[in-house]
Amino acid sequence: MPAKGIKTAKPTSKRDPSGIQSVEIALRVLQTLMRQNGATSLGDLSRATGLQPSKLHRYLVSLVRSGMAGKSVTTGLYDLGPAARQLGVAAFSRFDSFGIAQERLVELVNETGHDALLYIWSEHGATLIGQQTGVHPMPMMLRLGSTVPLRRSAVGHVFLAYLAETHTMPLVLEQKGDEIEAEDDKAVQQRLEQIRKDRYYWSSQTILPGGVVLAVPVFGTQQQLHSVLAIALPLRAATQQRKTVLIKKVVEIAAALTQELGGADSP
Repeated sequence: MPAKGIKTAKPTSKRDPSGIQSVEIALRVLQTLMRQNGATSLGDLSRATGLQPSKLHRYLVSLVRSGMAGKSVTTGLYDLGPAARQLGVAAFSRFDSFGIAQERLVELVNETGHDALLYIWSEHGATLIGQQTGVHPMPMMLRLGSTVPLRRSAVGHVFLAYLAETHTMPLVLEQKGDEIEAEDDKAVQQRLEQIRKDRYYWSSQTILPGGVVLAVPVFGTQQQLHSVLAIALPLRAATQQRKTVLIKKVVEIAAALTQELGGADSP
């Protein structure tokens, strides 16, 4: 029977290989250590993991021996060990955040059937760095490295909603000139506030003729905006029912990417 407070993974199919429960529990103990703000006591770890102190102690002994955990000889408190720190450095050195994001673009296409786009913020503004063509492609392809206007695009609105004005305002002023760009600032701010509440923006304001774009933020460490995931679809396909399904799916994939990047949603 699994230890109280420790949830073991349930096989999702008959093909899933069986694992070693003791290893999984040890890794969960290690994850609990990782989430602490600092060195912690056996009692606090016991409450956090749901393991009885005697059983938890046996796991900690093995983790300390392996170097994945450490125990202070003066305070008796437990913390991450030297091997865990080395593992973290190695993982970080091999971490390719945009490679991971590109994989999510493929997932977006597979799940929605529509063109998937990935934008980051550069000195030139909202810049396209990745795209995958769906089975229902838009008639006009965007060029990698191209940018979109901030107030006349769904992607641009998401960047405006989450980046400081010191980054975005110079470009907003540079791009002003038509009726839409000169829109009342109060209306724009209300729209940006709604984006922060909804965590997405759906708009037919796009540089793609006859298209609709759904843009969703992706966050990295320290709740900072990492990138924007988007899908583009023909206006004729943007029924209310389809809209609801797509928003749910794209938001889920963006949230999964945020988690993979070690991030958390902006408050």
